Amino acid sequence: MVVPVWQCAERIQKHFEVVRRLSAAGCPTIWVCSWSEDGSHQRAKEESERIGGHYLLTPRGLYDSWNKGIQESRTPYTYISTVGESILPEGLAHLWDLIRKVEADFVFSPPTLPQNIKARRQILQWPVFVYAQKLKIFDHRVVPTNLVASIQSASGFSCLLGSFSSCLCRTSFMQGHAFPTRFYHYGDTAWFSINLTLGRFAYSHRAVADFQFHDAPQRRINPDHRQIFLRWIARNTFPKGNFFRFVVLKYCLYIRFLDLKRGTRPKRYWYLNPKVFYIRILRGLCESLMNFRSSFLSYRFRK
Repeated sequence: MVVPVWQCAERIQKHFEVVRRLSAAGCPTIWVCSWSEDGSHQRAKEESERIGGHYLLTPRGLYDSWNKGIQESRTPYTYISTVGESILPEGLAHLWDLIRKVEADFVFSPPTLPQNIKARRQILQWPVFVYAQKLKIFDHRVVPTNLVASIQSASGFSCLLGSFSSCLCRTSFMQGHAFPTRFYHYGDTAWFSINLTLGRFAYSHRAVADFQFHDAPQRRINPDHRQIFLRWIARNTFPKGNFFRFVVLKYCLYIRFLDLKRGTRPKRYWYLNPKVFYIRILRGLCESLMNFRSSFLSYRFRK
């Protein structure tokens, strides 16, 4: 179990209880901490001395910390326990049983959302919720690569895997495929887009972990990075000459145009410009085609 810690003093005490339960159930812990102004790293160090585990002090960086913790893991499977999210030993055991049973590299499931969680409506737009009925067909099975690729390509910047606190991964697979660190908080989506054809991804429809939305400041991704990221999706998902590769690349161009028109400080009603309105229609058409493909593949793979 990898526990990344940075600037989370108001939530970390409650998370210690989660770690204690998992540690008592025999789950080794790796604390990956970055120096924090609120003293979170020091509190994690004190807790690691009480309940055990390997403590690492690393430079700031979410996916850098995840990579470091995973590289230090010596167990066959690794769970990333992000501060604020919680899972019971029974839930982790469920993911562990499934990933071994189907011989997958990764197992994911939808998280549980508290009724009073902030941005609940926004989170329910995550692909793991939107495509729940398509994925349910493959409950406790490995999801076909074509369907996984289609859903992710239709999901843009939202990662199909949802919250990593609801996932379990094979350590050897993750150690050979590190998270990219150049896309800010889209690193997990970029990682999945690159590796979705390289691994076996299983799905559990059973929610095993609670998700907590964090009011953390988010940087708007640079339009150039956005283009690099979207083109990665197209080139790592579809072969040359494939119609849907063409669709995703066109989608990239439309997103680029809208990014430039919107700017960092968009003017009021900027989207009512006739050309912008037309491009938004084309962007929506591309999204519809990608959604149609995922629906078709879901029907095709249904038993």
